[in-house]
Amino acid sequence: MAIQIASDMIDNAHKASSFGSLGAGLQPAGRVDQDAIKLGKLNSIMSILGQVKGRVSEDGIERLARKIGMECLWDTGFGANPPKTLIIAGTGMSVDIEFLNGVVQSVAVSFPDAAEAVQSHAQAMGDILHENLKDDGPAGRGMISFNRNLQRLATLDNLSVGNHYNCFEAIEGIYKSLTRLNKYEIVE
Repeated sequence: MAIQIASDMIDNAHKASSFGSLGAGLQPAGRVDQDAIKLGKLNSIMSILGQVKGRVSEDGIERLARKIGMECLWDTGFGANPPKTLIIAGTGMSVDIEFLNGVVQSVAVSFPDAAEAVQSHAQAMGDILHENLKDDGPAGRGMISFNRNLQRLATLDNLSVGNHYNCFEAIEGIYKSLTRLNKYEIVE
């Protein structure tokens, strides 16, 4: 008799757990669906917030740089209304962004340990980043473009291994080779 009661209790527990997985357990069936809907909405909001980079500002640029793993330092000039410079540094490159009254005045990219051929492209890189930060149209497009370009530079900087391998120099070598190949094909 005791064995039969124990067997019935196990069967009932098994049935209750299988009904619970169908939404017929302790919670009302509609409650599970509402939780799933709320979780889906929350996940979609979080993904949207993760994509929005914000407006161009001193704090926003610093936040983006720190988010991708770059070091940030502030330097303040002298005078009555001194400019502030945000120095975004990696292992083999730095980006200096000068602000005056919260507005980006200039962007300079430098590669202290890179070859001269890489240094020759630093001015163009700074100009592109400066254009990104000037074009802060609807929905912060400037910050999105700036973030993409800064992430590309940071990725190349992180992949460069000390003095043994410099990705910026490797890309410069590929650029020179493709330029020579293009000139050769045009002549032919």
